[in-house]
Amino acid sequence: MPIRAHRRLFGLLLTSGLVLTTVLVGATSSGPPKAVAELIAEDQPIPTRLMGAAGWLGRQFGQEDHLSFTFEGESFPDEAGTVDAVFALSVTGVGPDIQRRATDWLAARTTTSTGAPGKSVNPEHTARLILLALAQGRDPHAFGGHDLVVDLTSVMGADGRFGVPAAGEPAAKAGNPRGQGAAIVALYRLAPEKVPAKAVDYLVENQCVDGGFPDDFIADEETGCGANSTVPALVLEALALSGRKEAVEAATGWVDRYTGSTYGVNTGDLGGYTYGATAAGDRTLSTKSVGRMLKRQVSCGLPADLLGLGLRGAIGYRTANDEFLPAVVAKAVWGGARKPLGQRAKPVLPGPLPILGCPAPAPTAKPVA
Repeated sequence: MPIRAHRRLFGLLLTSGLVLTTVLVGATSSGPPKAVAELIAEDQPIPTRLMGAAGWLGRQFGQEDHLSFTFEGESFPDEAGTVDAVFALSVTGVGPDIQRRATDWLAARTTTSTGAPGKSVNPEHTARLILLALAQGRDPHAFGGHDLVVDLTSVMGADGRFGVPAAGEPAAKAGNPRGQGAAIVALYRLAPEKVPAKAVDYLVENQCVDGGFPDDFIADEETGCGANSTVPALVLEALALSGRKEAVEAATGWVDRYTGSTYGVNTGDLGGYTYGATAAGDRTLSTKSVGRMLKRQVSCGLPADLLGLGLRGAIGYRTANDEFLPAVVAKAVWGGARKPLGQRAKPVLPGPLPILGCPAPAPTAKPVA
């Protein structure tokens, strides 16, 4: 529901084409009005728009320390979405208090999500937690009582593949390219020289002929290659970090072809492709991808009924009039920011969450008498 706002400008701070003003948001049932930062820029540069999206994302937490999703009318905690949200807030420098709360919540859940007795280690989730711990200044060797690095390396097989099969599944079903790429990137952030070459080799060996990757490591027409292939962000970064030039060129070629259809690609995937293209050094493809993504943002060019403070800055799933999913917006933001995951970032806006604003209309010239 849109929030009525009363604006009081306390002055202007101009930095990098950005105008920061202070806005008083009208009182709600939770208490009196409070000041928030509004981001206004004539040309709406990409960093400004992403901080606006991050502000919207942060407000979806409310007083909670995690995101949730609803399935068949029941609400469930969304660990993967919460990790993506922390990445998004971290790379944009927004909401440090939310980042801390969410990181504490994720750390407390490691006993149920990775390496717990009777549970298999999920390579992708564990690797992403390592990157999150690094970004938040936490120790991945002691995160929620777990050594995430030991957990991750314990499930690398002799062939370099990360993962163990689920109960009743064949060994060939263990792991997937997403987890393989995430594991390689996480280990690279820790110590580049210690990334096992066989892990990278295994990833490259599972690349499809069209440059994409299957959902699972059984790469044939029925299980992923072809219509269902994809190029996860951290897979492309893993290839780039490992110097696998031919594999990188094939993967970026796949991304370029696939993202040619703006409507067909969801916003979260566009964020991932933006990130991957940046890691691969393809700035042109990266810029095209983030541009397509931001066409779906609720910003100044849209009808007034979409510009209420409740939606301003959000990015639609496929269009600016589509559903707005926090986990999808989170991936769009950290991908669009084009900063390496796992690097410690300083807060840019450590105070209240920002709102994407619009420049004031130009004054109408008075007729000459």
